Amino acid sequence: AGTPNPGTPPLSPFPPQCSEDELRSLFSPFGTVLEVNVPRKADGKMRGFAFVQLKNVPEAAKALRGMNMKEIKGRPVAVDWAVAKDKYRATQGGQREGEG
Repeated sequence: AGTPNPGTPPLSPFPPQCSEDELRSLFSPFGTVLEVNVPRKADGKMRGFAFVQLKNVPEAAKALRGMNMKEIKGRPVAVDWAVAKDKYRATQGGQREGEG
């Protein structure tokens, strides 16, 4: 757990009024949706992004091409490949150190 599957494009910024079932139906034309995960804060509010896991990388790639920058509930959503949290943090830290 915690490390995204290669077939998992994350969505960001995620419209708070969009349900997991709606995401499943939006992504199902691109392939078999195995899981939809909408991370929440301790208070139950959505964190502003979601993960949609498709059956395999080719299906995820189709979803990424088909859904990136599409509007969901009136908000354009960026779809990209999921990156493990530790790798993401490493890239963010490296950028800050290189500035100046």
